[in-house]
Amino acid sequence: MGIQNTNIMNDTPPWGRYAELRPDDLEWIVETAPIAYVPWGALEWHGAHLPFGLEGITAEALAERVVRRTGGVLLPATWWSISALPHRFSLALPSEVIQSLWDSIFAELARAGFRMVVLISGHYTQGHELVLMDAAEHAIAGHGILVLAVPPLALVDEAMLDHAGH
Repeated sequence: MGIQNTNIMNDTPPWGRYAELRPDDLEWIVETAPIAYVPWGALEWHGAHLPFGLEGITAEALAERVVRRTGGVLLPATWWSISALPHRFSLALPSEVIQSLWDSIFAELARAGFRMVVLISGHYTQGHELVLMDAAEHAIAGHGILVLAVPPLALVDEAMLDHAGH
């Protein structure tokens, strides 16, 4: 818990999980590496062989690997999306709700002193990505915070983007 890398001899900046950090630790990380990593998925049916939160789980695992190398703060994953594969237990919210959610999250992160947000999205649908791009543009223009949004497997190997087949 707390700061995950406190070794001054190590070249890697400190990182921590937002929910586990104390105020002074969070302050130090934001001053040292003002990057917030936000994993994002969906609660969606992907077949009987996979959990409904697969995309958020994948995004969170990759975000942790990246933050360990770059420093910064790993926020808790969120699973709300604007679209989902049709299934009784797939959950989706209206696009205006998601747009407002991201506008608010980015505004709060900018207010807290983060200068960059890396949103790692595990959900690959056009509408989902368009809402995300719009929210990122609003954050850049309105809050002066840089927002980078990427699907997690594109960071590893773009050929793996097959929506739950592997």
